[in-house]
Amino acid sequence: KKECNIAQKHTIDSRCYQKISEANLICIFGCSIGDTDKLWWELIGKHLINNLHTQLIIFSIGPKVPNRIPQKQLRYERSLKKLFLDKTELNDEEKIKIENKNQ
Repeated sequence: KKECNIAQKHTIDSRCYQKISEANLICIFGCSIGDTDKLWWELIGKHLINNLHTQLIIFSIGPKVPNRIPQKQLRYERSLKKLFLDKTELNDEEKIKIENKNQ
């Protein structure tokens, strides 16, 4: 996607870099957290580790979990966090720091 944005010359990348670098709260909504956006996941990961006051919220439609089995919801949330953090270039220590911060 980065190459497409450069070819189209609409400067959206530089605006996104700026918005992410200034953010106190980052919300991911309507994304699959896929490899094609890895550039953004890495940038967000670096911002989270360098700005400990910044919070990340990932909105996701997960599986419907019956109230009597809340551990399934927690398992899904952990897997979503892991999916995101695995897309960043953070080391294990930094990932743990972010996981603990965003509880």
